[in-house]
Amino acid sequence: MSSVKGNDRLRAGNVMETLQAKLEALPPSQKGLARFLLSHFDEAVFLTAAQLARRSGTSESSVIRFAKRLQYRGFPELQEDLQALLRRNLAPKERMQRAGGIPEKSEAILDRISEMALTNIRESRKLLNPQVLKEAAKAITAAHTKYVVGLRASSGTAQLLGFYLGLILPNIRIQTDGGPALFEALLSVSKKDVVLAISYPRYTKWTVEGLRYARKQGAATIAITDSQLSPIAQIAEIALVARAASITFANSYVGAMLVVDSLIGMILNLTPQESLARLDAVERVLKGRDFFYAA
Repeated sequence: MSSVKGNDRLRAGNVMETLQAKLEALPPSQKGLARFLLSHFDEAVFLTAAQLARRSGTSESSVIRFAKRLQYRGFPELQEDLQALLRRNLAPKERMQRAGGIPEKSEAILDRISEMALTNIRESRKLLNPQVLKEAAKAITAAHTKYVVGLRASSGTAQLLGFYLGLILPNIRIQTDGGPALFEALLSVSKKDVVLAISYPRYTKWTVEGLRYARKQGAATIAITDSQLSPIAQIAEIALVARAASITFANSYVGAMLVVDSLIGMILNLTPQESLARLDAVERVLKGRDFFYAA
């Protein structure tokens, strides 16, 4: 399976290393900008192109050319990757402070969280390529066993995705425990299988190592995460990126839910008869056992 990640872009860590190594070789209009990024990184990654130009003593057009020099299509793309690098290392309290804190009024809290949730959905939609989603859906339907891995806060998304997949496909394994239990669950993983890993900042080590192990065993690997710079995105053959910005200390998973719903929709599109037949079979079993509440 071919990679569908944005490998033409420099990784954010490499950007910083490149700036340090080649600072003196940069054009004069970009040298001050590079120095400002290196010395005020925590602040600079949240500035607009115009603000960054003013603070570093250059022009906005120089900022845009600087981003393109680093193999990005524009400044917003560079900024996204640099922000992702910063988020990796922020503790929950620091993340909340970076987002501006919690408003005092109850209505303002609801408004800001709602606005951010809608923004996450819109931005996630822009990042999700239908062809990449289709490739992920094909990998899932073609696999013998489908492992869904999500630890800590990502366990809820893993449970939901695994539950939905189990209604339309056979051989679903949901793994929400890390440590030795994760590797015991993946012990028999092979090239016939697929492993879907879900992880958001601060990424859990066990998820990263579990996905790396699965890929070494030849399994198809899919990541659901917040950035192409995410450690699981760099391991997986297919990375499905969904934004997770929040004003609180926690990640918002509305973008991840968009990925889950979209994957299920793609699978239904690829296997309509098989999926509907399995749904009918599940319904017969549940009805035969008087499973649902009746008023």
